[in-house]
Amino acid sequence: MNDIGTSKELTNDIGSDTPQTDPMSDAFGYAPFAKLIASAVIKTPSPQGLVMAIHGPWGIGKSSLLNFIKHYLAEDHKDAQPIVIDFNPWWFDDRSQLADQFLMQFKTALKLENEALRDVGDLISEYSGALGKAVSVSTGIPWIDVPVSGLLKLLKRKPKDVPKLKAEISTALQESDQRFIVVVDDIDRLTPTEIREVFKVVKALADFPNVVYLLSFDRRVVAKALATSMQLDEAGGESYLEKIVQVPFVLPSISKRKLQNKLSESLDHVLKGADIALFDSTYWGNIFMEGIAPLVTKPRDIVRYVNALSLTYPALRDEVNIADFFALEFLRINLPKLYDTIRENPGRFAGYSDRGIQSSDRKEDQAFHQAWAQDVDASIREGVQAMMERIFPKLSNTAWGSEFLAEYRRVRRAAHPDIFPSYFRFALDADQLSRQAVANFIERLSDLDVTEKTLLDAIEIKRTDGSSKARDYLDQLRDYDDEIDAVGATNLLNVLGHIGDKLIVSCEETTDSIFSTHKTWWILWAMLRILARIPAETRNAQLIGSFKNGKALTYLYLTIQSIEASHEKPVDHGSSAALNQIQVETVIALKNIALDRINLYAQTDQLQGIPELPLVLNFWSDWGPTGAARQWAESFVSDISNLLFFISMFLSRTHSVTMGDHVGRIEHTLHLKQMSNFIDLEKAAALLSGIKKQTELEPDHQLVINVFNEQLPLFKEGKDPALVQLGLG
Repeated sequence: MNDIGTSKELTNDIGSDTPQTDPMSDAFGYAPFAKLIASAVIKTPSPQGLVMAIHGPWGIGKSSLLNFIKHYLAEDHKDAQPIVIDFNPWWFDDRSQLADQFLMQFKTALKLENEALRDVGDLISEYSGALGKAVSVSTGIPWIDVPVSGLLKLLKRKPKDVPKLKAEISTALQESDQRFIVVVDDIDRLTPTEIREVFKVVKALADFPNVVYLLSFDRRVVAKALATSMQLDEAGGESYLEKIVQVPFVLPSISKRKLQNKLSESLDHVLKGADIALFDSTYWGNIFMEGIAPLVTKPRDIVRYVNALSLTYPALRDEVNIADFFALEFLRINLPKLYDTIRENPGRFAGYSDRGIQSSDRKEDQAFHQAWAQDVDASIREGVQAMMERIFPKLSNTAWGSEFLAEYRRVRRAAHPDIFPSYFRFALDADQLSRQAVANFIERLSDLDVTEKTLLDAIEIKRTDGSSKARDYLDQLRDYDDEIDAVGATNLLNVLGHIGDKLIVSCEETTDSIFSTHKTWWILWAMLRILARIPAETRNAQLIGSFKNGKALTYLYLTIQSIEASHEKPVDHGSSAALNQIQVETVIALKNIALDRINLYAQTDQLQGIPELPLVLNFWSDWGPTGAARQWAESFVSDISNLLFFISMFLSRTHSVTMGDHVGRIEHTLHLKQMSNFIDLEKAAALLSGIKKQTELEPDHQLVINVFNEQLPLFKEGKDPALVQLGLG
């Protein structure tokens, strides 16, 4: 299997589709699994033709896993390092000689790697001839006999009988105490007939001591091929495999988040030199979650997508909206029929309409768009439709008039009729939450205390990307919509209202890609799906109750913000439609709860501990008593440690790549204008000036001071530090 390289390698060879060899480059959590198998291969006592198999679909990373196993065999087991024999049927033009080729490679390895086994190599040659005659009679494979007969003439030896030769070879291999690992990859790429012959060879030649066979293939493909070539039923192919393979391993599935993080890293490289003014992270995040993420299931999906973009995007870099182009290219690679439909029908997609798609005078449009939607697999149809409505608002049930065209043109959206043609000038582990764990979580949603404890415990388990196990549960809710009833949904909504802020904090990630979805989005996506499972007639009351009896504040504010946004631009499909049914009176009630909680937290020193503090302060300033938010902030920052903390809350970090750069850089921006609404920046500067010369500051504190001192003068000149960093200020 060929899979994606690491981000480090992508800077040199973004088109690479070769397996990884060094576990240090492991991006998907395969290395621990490989180490376990390598240890098992070494520690298995006196194996007698042991056959192991690694199962996994095409493109999942089987070849990389094999390479990692070989790495650990060489590095971790130097005292008992085995001789590894790679045998790939694809290497040979004439696959009718697989038995001979296999035995010759075995013989060569014996002579090259172990001086004491040179004589055994000669016995292997003689065994090849004798076995050729025996197998041709017993299995009906006459081609085995042809190549070895010439070999025996060259050796000028008479073949012994098979049992005697086998006994001599077995004794020599047993006494040598040298272990051999025969690695056979890419079996599932052969034709059914060739697959059958490979397994017949393994079956006939496998019975040697201290020899372990490690096979790699897609079990479903191989079982079906065996059934076809041997004229067996479907179960017959599986049974045949079970007789040959003693120890099967299934390649661990890759978490969606690991795949998404890898895709985000890879897309950053494609984006070199692009104008990020053509990129809206929120817009991209919605497109990604709705239409792209469900189809990225294995490393090769990322390779195909990124390779396509690396060829098509540079030529159109300044002519297209980044999110639109990346989304349409994803369709070109994964849903080519839909892509062709879009390309061939610009009038159906681009432009505007002063009536929604459900209007009576748009029946023809309705029929057209329903037709292509029916061709999309039902499991992803809703998400693809939602993504298409975002890219082409003309498809939605909201009126989009000509007043939007100017904005479409400015940001080079595909929805603008003049820009549309540009998009088609060119005709991608240890962290894995088990399925059982998710099933248990869903099953016990009826118990509120157990549900809350599960998420609180999961918060403490951190992933390699900085997030917690708790987010895994929220991420996977979308896969269990049908299993979540109204009682379970209500309980889960109450849990979010109680510990939602803790969940936001636990979802921190170390990735700084501009394509990475914001940490707060995950809890909002989960809330939407939960809300949709609660009956509409009780939805408002349950939502109010979840917050009234809870402790969350930032999550409460984000929920209010989402509801108000949905009222401004309603969505009539999917889980987002549930927000449309939230009443204005409910929003008012939620705001009152939020203001009461802010006042309480401000009096009890809890306010500074909430996530996304600037957002809540903005809400307090807009909806609370005049000056209350500023009064609290001014009092809070009178302490220097509090001031450093407060400033850090307004510090953003982005990863950017500009024209001419070979690598990206991290940019830090202080949102000084927003901060000035709450504290006096001159007073803050005076306080900081007293400590800026100290040498024992924490690195994070020193960073805050440095960025503040660098960007305050720009702000005082009326400049935007973020634009100055981009060379636009």
